[in-house]
Amino acid sequence: MKRRELLRASVITGATAALESSLSIAQTATQTPAPTSELTPAQRGVDASNDLVAPAWKPLFLDEHQNETLIILSDLVIPATDTPGAKEALVNRYIDLLLAAEPHESQKAFLNSLGYLDGESIRRYKAAFRYLAREDQDDLLHSLPFRWATAVGPAKLPAPTQVMDIFSI
Repeated sequence: MKRRELLRASVITGATAALESSLSIAQTATQTPAPTSELTPAQRGVDASNDLVAPAWKPLFLDEHQNETLIILSDLVIPATDTPGAKEALVNRYIDLLLAAEPHESQKAFLNSLGYLDGESIRRYKAAFRYLAREDQDDLLHSLPFRWATAVGPAKLPAPTQVMDIFSI
């Protein structure tokens, strides 16, 4: 499976899960009325897609450094080819929107993954991931699975879907 197909399947799975939970919450809300302030904008029927493409968009969850790191990371994973890459598709904005609605544990896990990436970058190159040259960013990303695999040993390796935990939300 190619990276684009894997990401497409992941996004569809994530969206399905988000819609299912929103639907069950919405169904519960219709059965037991809740104050409007407890409903998310999506549950109130607000279309947030226009907000995601707005020039003055600001992250709901990530800070500026985390957002810039995510833009670079997602663009390395899904670069522009004959089709738009992650940066052009504003993947960072979608991930930020999802993270804003996630439980604290999921948010913390995601931020820990970004922090680990920056930590390894600083350890190896003396600079945060977003400030590295593209070649160094690519080199670091390619070395992480190998370093992790050798640290835990082949007998303890998780399923391939768990290796990309940085994108699990």
